This record gives sequence, C-alpha cells and structure tokens, in this order.
Amino acid sequence: MTFYSNVWSDTGTQEVICSLLFILQNGMEVCWVPLYKNDWKDDPLNKEFEGIQKNPVSSEKLSVNLMKHSDDEYYGLVSLGTPQQTFKVLFATGYSYFWIQSEKCHWYRMACWDHKGYDSSKSSTYRENGKTFCIDDFNGKSSGIISEDIAKFGNVIITNQTFGEADKPPNLGSYDGVFGLAFPSKTNTGKPPLSSVISKGLLKKEMFSLFLDKYKQKNTAGQIIFGDWDEEKFYVNSVNYIPLSDNTAWIFDLDYIHTDDGEQLCYSCQALVDTGTALIIGHKDVVRKIHNKIGASTHGTEASVDCSMIDQLPPITFSINNRSYTLKGQDYVVERQHLYFFKRCMIGIVGSERNLDRPWILGNIFLQQFYTIFDIDNKQIAFANLKFF
Repeated sequence: MTFYSNVWSDTGTQEVICSLLFILQNGMEVCWVPLYKNDWKDDPLNKEFEGIQKNPVSSEKLSVNLMKHSDDEYYGLVSLGTPQQTFKVLFATGYSYFWIQSEKCHWYRMACWDHKGYDSSKSSTYRENGKTFCIDDFNGKSSGIISEDIAKFGNVIITNQTFGEADKPPNLGSYDGVFGLAFPSKTNTGKPPLSSVISKGLLKKEMFSLFLDKYKQKNTAGQIIFGDWDEEKFYVNSVNYIPLSDNTAWIFDLDYIHTDDGEQLCYSCQALVDTGTALIIGHKDVVRKIHNKIGASTHGTEASVDCSMIDQLPPITFSINNRSYTLKGQDYVVERQHLYFFKRCMIGIVGSERNLDRPWILGNIFLQQFYTIFDIDNKQIAFANLKFF
C-alpha cells in the first residue's frame, strides 16, 4: 500500500460547521467521495476547497473526490481541526483504523521530512485523549497518541472524532495517513469514522460504493459514495451479492482462479477487498503457477512480460459466488518507468510469503474493472459490470 490546507476564520468556520451539521441531521442521507489522480503540475485541491466553501451542500448526494497518485494508487482528502488542516490519505477498505501523521513527527524518520502533519496546537476544537496506539501492517509500523477533533471528508463533518496522531509513522510515499473503511469494528485508534457516520444516522442505507477510473489521468479519478450507489456507472442486472465470511472485514469466499487452460487454482480460498492496496496479492505458490501459465518472466514473487506482448496475454479469471470476473492482459499488467528511458511491464499479481491460510488481497488492479458495493447492514459485498469499458 502506498493518499494543503485551507484556512478559514474562526467565526466563519463555526458558522459553516453548524450549518452543515444541521443539514446533515435533517435529511442529508448520502455522501459521495470523489477520487482523484495526483498530478503535481495541475493540482485540483485548491479548486475543490474553493467550491466547498462557496456551496458546502450542493446536491442531493454529498461528495468527496479521490485522486490518482499513479495508475493504480488512489487517495482522498480529509480535514481535521478548526481552522481546517487538510491531508492526503489512503481510503483503505482493508483497515478500520484512522491515523494522520503528527506535527510532532520524529525528525530522524524519513516519513517526517516531506509530509504534512496535524498540529493540535493550531486547532481550537482539539481535545486531548491521553491514550496511545501502535499499528504494524503491510505499510510498516506506526505509533503515537490518540486525539479528538472535528473531522471532515467530503461534506460530512463529525465532531469529536478520534484518530491516531502518529509521531512515528511508516513511509507511505505521498500520503499523510490512512482512513480505514473496513467493516466497522473497534480499533486501537478509537471509533472508526465509518462507525461514527452510521451511529449518527447520516446515511440513507448502511453501505457505501466505489468506482475507480483506470483511464482518467487528471483531477477526479474515482468516487466513494456513502449511503448509495451511482447506477449511471454500472449495469444493475449484473450486481452479484457475495456474503461475507468474516464480520470484521470485507472477506469472502473465493471459489477458484484459472487462466485460459481452465485448471482451477487456489480452490476454496478466501479474498479480501482493499482499496489501500494497489495490486493483487496472493499465495506465493499459486501466483508462481499463474506467472508460468501466462508466460511471464519471474523475479522472486514478482514477474514481468515484454510490453509488446500485453494484448496477447491470456485472461485470468476469479470465480466468486459462482460468477466469473475476468481480467485481460491490459487489466493486470502495470507499466513502470525503468532506468529513466525504458518501460517495464510488471504483472500486477504478486506472491506473498505469508501463510497459505491468509486471504488473497484484491487491490485496485482488480477493483478498477468493476463497480463495488460494500453492504454493511446485510454483511455482504457486490461487484457489477461497468458501463464505460
């Protein structure tokens, strides 16, 4: 895994917050979270926040955008405090916790050098919590204190939201923290934002949906909608609801995987959907078989192909709940710059050294191909065919 601050006057901030809270509690039921692609030459953040100030609730459905940092990594914007301090975060369905890098970040950690940190001393709505947290995941280790403040994502505002203020963060590349959207559960950074939104009764339905635009190169490159979905983006009759096998995460049964020869690989495995992971991560031995079957050159748990051969690669199909979800070569190959002047075409399915009983992680390489619905109330997830591809 590998997601700029707009300052309002204190008086103006409080007025807008009060107005938004009143509207949310009296009829606002859906929140859209737009996704963007990161383009440092044409950064959309200024325009977005100018728009929010002028018209904080502009439609029946609220929105927060996601941007792309690269072809398969997306980030969104979260603001904390009064006045607002805005951060780039990973909206990650693989985790429940919510943490932001702290202004108190230790100088000897590389992650502290080029990331924005939350400064509690500059927020009039900050509340000290007193507890500490420690996280060790795919991103690395992070630790710090738990804090409370006003949190804003899209046009949703949550008062007294707990979050981890990390003075020892991992290196997340361009992102300042992680915003967890896993199935709501207790975390060591306090109450997850998703649980806060649900408990306040802000949503039309206890669910959210996701669209990632693989081909969009600037500005909005995807969208998370809280409380609803966007039927303009997918075929309704293609929705396949899949029951969860774990009520603490978006984990479900994976029937099997196969290439064009039909051999069933990873029979009766499990899968976890994670928007905070760029690639598909699977069991090392099964991934090696897939690499061999598609004729890729292997490099440990990774593999690559000649870029001129992408259109000739065989499809890879994931059978889920008796429905086939197929990725073509152009879907699962990731082009990367190599030695400045050359491209390298990597297979976006990599092997993991971890135990075979762990679920496969279906990251953005997979999710870009389908519309995804996360149904909290009914403990299920669904994929649907996109209209645009």
